[in-house]
Amino acid sequence: MHLIALFISIICTVSWSVKDNLQIQENYSIRASPDIIYHGGHIVTMDDAQPVAEAIAIEGDKIVAVGSNNEILSMQELSTQIVDLHGLTMLPGFNDAHCHWFSWRQHVCTAYEEDIVTHPELEAIMEMLSANGWTSISELAFGRPNDGSIEHLQNAQALEAAGKLSVRVNGYWGTIADVETLNAFADHPPDRIYSDRIRAQGIKMYVDDPFGTSDILTQEEANAIAIRAHTDGWQIAVHAVNISGIEKMLNAFELVLGAENNDKYRHRIEHAVKVTDNQLERMLSKGIIASFQIMGPPDWPEQQTHMDHLSNTNPQLQMRWREFVDADLPSVASTDAPFNNTTCDYNPFRAIHQGVTRMGYLDREHAQWELDQKLTIAQCVKLLTIDAAYATKEEDIKGSLSPGKYADLIVVSSNPLDYENNPDLLFDIEVIQTMVGGEIEFCRDLLCSSLCEEKESFKNELGTITVSRTEPGNPAAQAFDDDLGSIWSAGSGSPQWVQIDFERDRIVRQIELVVSQFPDGSTAHNLEGARDGNNCNLTLLKRFEQVTRDMDILIYQPVVPDTLRYLRLETVSSPSWVSWYEIRVDLEEGTVATLTPTEITRLYLGPVPSAGAIDLDLELAKDSRLIIDLLNAQGIIVDNILSRQTTTGRIRERINANHELSAGLYLIRIQTETGKLTKRIVIVE
Repeated sequence: MHLIALFISIICTVSWSVKDNLQIQENYSIRASPDIIYHGGHIVTMDDAQPVAEAIAIEGDKIVAVGSNNEILSMQELSTQIVDLHGLTMLPGFNDAHCHWFSWRQHVCTAYEEDIVTHPELEAIMEMLSANGWTSISELAFGRPNDGSIEHLQNAQALEAAGKLSVRVNGYWGTIADVETLNAFADHPPDRIYSDRIRAQGIKMYVDDPFGTSDILTQEEANAIAIRAHTDGWQIAVHAVNISGIEKMLNAFELVLGAENNDKYRHRIEHAVKVTDNQLERMLSKGIIASFQIMGPPDWPEQQTHMDHLSNTNPQLQMRWREFVDADLPSVASTDAPFNNTTCDYNPFRAIHQGVTRMGYLDREHAQWELDQKLTIAQCVKLLTIDAAYATKEEDIKGSLSPGKYADLIVVSSNPLDYENNPDLLFDIEVIQTMVGGEIEFCRDLLCSSLCEEKESFKNELGTITVSRTEPGNPAAQAFDDDLGSIWSAGSGSPQWVQIDFERDRIVRQIELVVSQFPDGSTAHNLEGARDGNNCNLTLLKRFEQVTRDMDILIYQPVVPDTLRYLRLETVSSPSWVSWYEIRVDLEEGTVATLTPTEITRLYLGPVPSAGAIDLDLELAKDSRLIIDLLNAQGIIVDNILSRQTTTGRIRERINANHELSAGLYLIRIQTETGKLTKRIVIVE
């Protein structure tokens, strides 16, 4: 975590007023002195008082003002850091209202064609959450104090002590199976705030089993637990999937609430998969929160257990997300991660896409009842921000970009609300920065911006190369050394990136990426470039999204060679650590900077990949001894193509690969009296 400025201790209130288009916190000392001002962006506040803005001011861990560029920049002090967003979009940080990252981190990541079991460290999970724009999570199995199991609280506290708890954590103790269990909470009372980032206010109970196949509690047992928990002051989050389980909990909630509404207590039904019309009316009447998952469930109708117990009758009563929201039922969306058969890609924009399209990971036909329950992008964003804050009684301190609230925010590459008519574009949105309480927890360094601290950089013949991070012993230079025996590793999973500043416009003929990955798995990499010299204007050249294996080669070959100044390769999702043996950028003929032997002024080797002959075409500036060898991927010479004294001029050779060499990666090594260079060729069947 990195402090963005000095934290100034000032007594303040959280009330604010709207003056013209400016929202500013009242009585914030004599005059607000922002530590940082962001301007020049599209700020989506999720605050009805001012839904959009251009600029925002932050002091310490709080937002102090939101408004126009001129209004906010007028607050600048000598010590204020000014950040130009260059048209990027800012949103409140995403809040996952139901997950199990502490309790079930031994998760299974499934891409349907394979199972890959991983056991990530909590530090890596925190990095992943921040990189994807999550700023808060609710852990729905925080521990069981009745048997001394408070390890998840202790783990969260240990992370915070080490400066590695990058999200706010709301813990729900559980599983509460009977009234006696609640006797163990003397040392952990309701609404316990352990720190600014750790709190536990609720309990978790099950009324039916995980898949809703049968009930666990009788009505009397559900009533008894609800009465005791409610009387003790606990917020109740109850797992209820089927109609019978939801009926029992509605009876219990109506019993404990009496004539009161649920607004003060915020009792929640987790999953709420199958709900009758009468039950929906009763939830509305009392304001019972529907806490449902938009990531994963779109594939549930294909699962046999779901079909046998939930889809077999009245399927239209399932997953009534749009009806919940349109009826103004208090609702919140989540992922239930790491469950739901996801591909280790906990990107909130993927979750939003599933909520909007009802498309999960399976290509299948959808019933009309499913299509009728599609949410809008705006609804999903609200469910994952301000609605999620309401579900944990925190809407007064987070969930929107409003003066007086925590500076929990994200900067993203484009505005998701612009994609209502084309939700597939949600997959192109990238998180640029994640901030929690004024502290930058993740930053994807854009060449044009001042959002991030300086990353590792070095120079080679291509230009200036910058990477997100490097594992000790595997520096990024090893991805550019023509040695398949070495790798660049960032030392973790996605996201990770490398970017090249060619330092002038260069013509890119082809890019080859040699993958280092174990185990095999479904990965996604974005290759982006800036063609117009504007390093803020990166555009997608190619998305590689496929199962990759160690030594696989990914190739980008434009139909017409690209003229680029900047090139960026980012691994956006992967089930395992992804490294690179080599990142090879072949530039247009005449780009001498890519050649080591001084005699060679022009070189062409292609086409790549090839199913037939490979043409070698080079030009020598002076007489020289020339040796050209063909090597396999292990560096063993397969054939000597040429070995003789040559004269100035052009040399052409044809390597007839067809029917002679098996498909795969090969190397062409060219040696002269002043040096050598190695180029790759790929032969396909």
